[in-house]
This record gives sequence, C-alpha cells and structure tokens, in this order.
Amino acid sequence: MNTNTTAPDQGATIVIHNEVDHQHQPTFEQWIEEIDPIISSQPGFLDKQIIRPLNGLTNTYTIIIRFQNRERLEQWMASSDRQAMLNKARHLLKGDISVSVHSGLEFLFSPATSAKTPVRWRQFLVTWSAIYPLVLIAQILLVPFLSWL
Repeated sequence: MNTNTTAPDQGATIVIHNEVDHQHQPTFEQWIEEIDPIISSQPGFLDKQIIRPLNGLTNTYTIIIRFQNRERLEQWMASSDRQAMLNKARHLLKGDISVSVHSGLEFLFSPATSAKTPVRWRQFLVTWSAIYPLVLIAQILLVPFLSWL
C-alpha cells in the first residue's frame, strides 16, 4: 500500500500567459509552430492547448502544457531547449511571462484572476438601471393590450 499522499502519476500542468504585441503576433504564431515538435518530444509530455487572443480585444496567448508528473515538468522547465525557445521569443512579448504550475487538474477549478468584487451599492445601481426601464416599458406596452382584452 502506498502511503504517499500525492500520486506519482497524477499529472502536472503548466499554464503560461504571454502578452504579445499586436504587430508581433504573426511572428509569435511562427514561433509556436517551431516549438511544437520540441515540446512534443519531451519525456513525459501528454498534451498542450493554445488559447489565442481575440482579435481586437486581447493580446494574450495562454499555453497549457501537461506532463505525466511534476518531475518530468520540472525537467522540461530546466532544459536548455526551453531556455533557447524563451530567448528566441522574449523580444515579441510586451511584458513578463506569467507562469503557474499545478498538479493534476486543479487549475481548471481555480479562478484565473484575483478580481475584486464590485461594491454592493454599485451592483444595485447597475441592476436597477437595467430592470427599471424594462418594467416601465412593459407597463406601457402591456396595459393597453390587457385593457383591450
């Protein structure tokens, strides 16, 4: 019986957020095509997903890479292949690379941002600014129809 609390094959996931300058997006897309076979050939590699930015709305690429276990992920993180890839793309990025490492699938159930909840009175005003006009319009339209019936 295994007394270890973490299963060795529960998987490990790295989530990478890259903000790419709009003018460098085509070059970044080429870079992604170049790194695909390098990442895929790493020991313990399972799969990867790339979430591309929405045209005109964001400049952030999110890359999710899964490995068999944390040890394999850490080997890849420390590899010279990864360092060479990062050095090649660093000039394409607007800021620092945001990296988070997770065991298993826990990252799917944690919030992506630490956004603050709006103040309650503002929520109230926004809600009523949408509901009150709808109620008035419904009365104006429905009362004559109902009186006709």
